[in-house]
Amino acid sequence: MKVLVTLGLPRGSDADVTPVMDALARWHAQGQRWVDDPESWRILPLSMSSPHFSALVTQQSRWALWVGDDLDGFRRAYAMLKRLAQQGGPRRLLLVHSPFPSRAGLLNNLQQVAAQFLDMQLLVITPPRIRKD
Repeated sequence: MKVLVTLGLPRGSDADVTPVMDALARWHAQGQRWVDDPESWRILPLSMSSPHFSALVTQQSRWALWVGDDLDGFRRAYAMLKRLAQQGGPRRLLLVHSPFPSRAGLLNNLQQVAAQFLDMQLLVITPPRIRKD
């Protein structure tokens, strides 16, 4: 079983992981082979205030950041990235989000800001482009 430690979910470590599982299923359906079977993932919701945070940073290699689709979702995600950088958190994370193609530019902006100002790598999975032949 692959573990994906996920930050930023509402309610921290008591969070509902369904949105993350939905994203994995969506990416798998789009042909992202690295996902494999979405059911083979264990989603571990975590709050940065968890007493287990520091230990998990050293023990787990797969980290994700949930970006909510509400108006403050990007602000919260950026604030969490800043805290991660300050507290020695993971430097590489998968951005997990609901499908919102009209905000894809904001995901890219978050990715660029993280790289340029926080020395963090964010993996953004975008939907496949439909070819117009």
